[in-house]
Amino acid sequence: MIFHDYLPPLDEQNSSSILFHHGGNEPGIRQACQELMENTYHCKIIEVPLLYPDDPTQTQACLPIIPGSSVLFMESNNK
Repeated sequence: MIFHDYLPPLDEQNSSSILFHHGGNEPGIRQACQELMENTYHCKIIEVPLLYPDDPTQTQACLPIIPGSSVLFMESNNK
């Protein structure tokens, strides 16, 4: 399952971009995804490459591209 609006943990490189767009607060989507997919369904995160749009006019081009903002969970065999 892929979550598009997943945001990575805040760090020195991404915190200003994430906090700017969310009114100075860290959004809870990452924590919600982790609680549901990791804790409930025992899935593991798969790192996927950052894909850049061919046509940035079709995206919110005013916003920065944040690495790690999409995440893919894979079901674990170790339930």
